[in-house]
This record gives sequence, structure tokens and C-alpha cells, in this order.
Amino acid sequence: MQISSQINFTGENRYGYCRDGHCFWRLKSVYFDNPLPLNQAVTQLSTDNHVMEMFSAYKLFAKKTLAQIQNDLYTNEKLKDLKVKGMIDYGQTAFVFETENGDILKLTNRDHFLGRKQEAFDAPIKYHCKLSPKSFCHCYIEEKTSNNLTKEEINEAVENIRQKGFKVVDFRIEQFGKAKNGQVLLIDPECARKNNFWGLFKQKFMKCKAFIRMAR
Repeated sequence: MQISSQINFTGENRYGYCRDGHCFWRLKSVYFDNPLPLNQAVTQLSTDNHVMEMFSAYKLFAKKTLAQIQNDLYTNEKLKDLKVKGMIDYGQTAFVFETENGDILKLTNRDHFLGRKQEAFDAPIKYHCKLSPKSFCHCYIEEKTSNNLTKEEINEAVENIRQKGFKVVDFRIEQFGKAKNGQVLLIDPECARKNNFWGLFKQKFMKCKAFIRMAR
């Protein structure tokens, strides 16, 4: 989904909105009055009819993924009590939260790297786990980045990825962020794959495998 505007405002219900590729407003963020434990935050989102309607319009398997995450967090002692300020964004495969201490926490419905190794151009991962041993959901915690980027910085980052033998797919500026040290990083690792037949095959295979597992 192409985002044509980064406008994000909050109203009385603490919802934030942005323009989608068809120039319609869509839900972007949901902030809580106070930081909530992650399991409570997920429950609050899944029981909010407005939020779920928006998810259903833009995400596949949103309801099933949230239900899986809720079940997983019952037994995940490390994560269920981690407090988050709210959901700051979401995509087809991820729900993105900001933690109480300012990190980014992503809950995804598949391996966010689609089988490839993490590279120097990726946002460093502070912590990663599957939410439970048999779950299809993963958790990634990383440093929050800035979206204060110039066109030149984006072009340089893309060229750096290409020089390392990778192809940037589904290119959008929202896929990049600037770290505290000034480095421009890819924050959506699904958008880079090896620039050859096997890189394409592996990415497609991993996507199909994840889709089938969720659809069962």
C-alpha cells in the first residue's frame, strides 16, 4: 500500500491517520492514555471495532494474527508485561509498537527477513524471538529511527544495498529510517532480497509458506 502523505494527527480517541495510495484516510496509529503491558495492548486493539474494521480493510489475516499473538503472550513471560505506549504503525505483516523506553517492537506474522541473514544496511535487532515455539508470529525489538531523511540520503542507502548484491523491492521512503548515529537504515527487511534467481525464489517460497500456514 503506497502512502502519499505522512500526516498523522490524534483526536479524542487517540487515533492517528494518514493518506493511503488511493488518497483515502486510513488508521495509522493508536496511542493509549498510559503505557500498557503488551498483552493488554493487543487485547485493547483486538476489541476495538473501529481498529478492527481498518485492519480488515488493509491487512490479510489481521484477526487471526492478533488472536495468535494473544494466545502466545499468555505463556511468554518475557514479553507479555513489557509496556508499550501504543501502536505507531502497521503493515501487511507487522504491528509496530513503541515501548515505554522508546524502542520499536514489531509483532510479525512471519520471519521478517524471509529467510535471509541480517545485513549491515538493516536496522540492528536488539532482541528477536518466536512468540511461542509452535507459533507463526515473531517479535523484533530495535532502536527507534527518525524519518527526517533527504532524497539524497535515501538514494545513497538504496545504492549501498545494491552494491552489496541485493535488490530493493516495493520501494517506499517509509522503508528507511535514520539511526541516532546518522546512519540511514532499512527498517523493513522484507524489502531487500538477493539480486539473483535464488534470492527471488527464496523470498517467494518463504512468503507462500507463511501464507499457507496462516490460512490453515
